Amino acid sequence: MRKLLFLPLSLLLFILVACGDNSEQVACEANYYETNDYYETYQPDEPETEELPEDIEEVYEQMPHALDIHGLLSYVEYNGNRAYIFGSMHLGRPYFFPLADVVEQAMRNADIFAFEFDIVALEDFATIMAVAGYMMLPMGTTLADVLPPQTHAHLLDVLDSFPLVDYDDIAMFQPMAASTIIVTSEVFPLMDISEVYSVDVYVLDIAQELGRPIIGLNPLDHEMRLLYAAPLDVQIAAIDGLTDRDTMIEAALDLGLVEAYAGQDMDALLAMLRSYYEYQLDAYSRYMIDVILIQRSIEFAEEIHRLLAETDEPTTFFVTMGIGHMLGDDHGNVFVVLEEMGHTITPLWQ
Repeated sequence: MRKLLFLPLSLLLFILVACGDNSEQVACEANYYETNDYYETYQPDEPETEELPEDIEEVYEQMPHALDIHGLLSYVEYNGNRAYIFGSMHLGRPYFFPLADVVEQAMRNADIFAFEFDIVALEDFATIMAVAGYMMLPMGTTLADVLPPQTHAHLLDVLDSFPLVDYDDIAMFQPMAASTIIVTSEVFPLMDISEVYSVDVYVLDIAQELGRPIIGLNPLDHEMRLLYAAPLDVQIAAIDGLTDRDTMIEAALDLGLVEAYAGQDMDALLAMLRSYYEYQLDAYSRYMIDVILIQRSIEFAEEIHRLLAETDEPTTFFVTMGIGHMLGDDHGNVFVVLEEMGHTITPLWQ
């Protein structure tokens, strides 16, 4: 269940492509403090539109669209430039859209769109395969070779309750990637959430319709190393934390994360996205707080500051990141980091 809280949407898009690939692992551990590189901008092709499945379309049409998903939209201004900062949910439901009017207007005022990493790069097959290299174990190695015997036995017991994932499907993946595949295949569909209705994807569609450049706050390979080349004790703890299918689904539904985001209940989101991990003592939970949340929030804030400080022509950026990076009173909150850097945060959601 824990993968639901911080898992970036776009990592799910290439899992099926990566399955069966035996690419050699590119890195063993993440360099937690790697310097960011600035991305090229892109002029995407006009996106293809797909019809919604009939049953989903009926649900969509019946919704009142009275939601006010503002994602804590705020902005900072510096050096004649402005950055709107918006909190997304990486998986969603069709009735999330359109977003609050203030968010829709901010998107249309933007000159450049920025996401946590360059998700447009994942349209390139060579990039997908390079990323898959981070997800795979070295050629000839399986989970049985890297997991302690008791952890490997636990994984096999867990898989007995998952009808859609066979051990052979995940045996050559890094443990963190294997746990992601299990959750993606078995839990997300029964929560009625999908990357198809991700808030990130919606924002990306707007950016492409407007023909705006799209960049990433963090380099893609850096993000992949953090997620899939984590220290082995962290990856082992990720497998140890898995439970049987029914327990995981029940926990996911009881958590109410989707409903809290739809209702923009920030207190509930903060409790869900932080308290669970902070009360855990295992290596995976510490890593999720210290690296996936706090370190990356600091990196995001530093890149936002750099974009504002080093962009010569007056430019408006629309920055989308997971809502978990905008909650709390420590460095896991990108607003806190920006304020410590001397920026004033102006909220537009109140």
